[in-house]
Amino acid sequence: MELRHLKYFAKTAELLHFSRAADELGIAQSALSQQIKQLESEIGCRLFDRSNKWKIELTDAGKVFLEDARKIISSASTAKRKALQASRGGGGSLSISIIPSFFSSDKFFAALETMRKRYPNVFLRLSKHSSANILSRVESGELDFGIIRVINPASLATRYIELGREKIVLAIPQKHRFASKKSISLRELKDEKFIMVPYEESPFFCQTIDVALKREGIIAPNVASEIYNFDAILKSIPNSDLVSFVPEMLQTQGYKGVLFKPIEGLNASTLYAGVWLGTKPKKTLENFLALLKKSFQI
Repeated sequence: MELRHLKYFAKTAELLHFSRAADELGIAQSALSQQIKQLESEIGCRLFDRSNKWKIELTDAGKVFLEDARKIISSASTAKRKALQASRGGGGSLSISIIPSFFSSDKFFAALETMRKRYPNVFLRLSKHSSANILSRVESGELDFGIIRVINPASLATRYIELGREKIVLAIPQKHRFASKKSISLRELKDEKFIMVPYEESPFFCQTIDVALKREGIIAPNVASEIYNFDAILKSIPNSDLVSFVPEMLQTQGYKGVLFKPIEGLNASTLYAGVWLGTKPKKTLENFLALLKKSFQI
């Protein structure tokens, strides 16, 4: 039994007329009659009552068979459409994970929203993780795409696209002794107590800090507390005596009781990179990368 047999049967059942059905199907009436007979032979029963030569009728078996035949035809049509959409990147799924601070990126979410509108049949899955976690999951094939903070993207085993750089600033409580200063030097931070993200949470960010501090003769910051999230760090600062190095992007988020100060001597910037596995991304990701480049004007 082939799909064309079901289509021939369904059209004949709809019109209840072999000649008109053959015309709409674009085949000879004799060929249609032969195909229907083959189908009935394979099923083992008659689907049409041909006792009235002027008009055919569906048998009880034909009525039951028609219901399922239409479902099969519809399912086949849907499968074909989905396959075609997937081949053009208009179907399937796309799993993305980004570092928490990138949730404040208007350009990223503009690209994501355009992706939703342009390819509504693509199932988008967005999550947030640390740079190290995202990179590991992209490398293992668990994620299609990730956005991480990195020092040297050329050292990565993945493909990447640069999505901008930003400075590192110092976050302090509003009542801190440095509150009136326009900027703060690294040497002034020698005796300060810090609240920091753990190294394993954001290794590339911490490496940038370490290199800058060592240039000033500071072996390591005096870390009094660690929290696995910049947002949580900034919410903990107002009622403490702690300070923290944070990405510049976060100072636009309106954290109450927190001041952000430029750091003299800290010229290094962190780089945001979009990463994926393989030399040629799948079509859905290829479409998203194109929108991302347009949004970031790359």
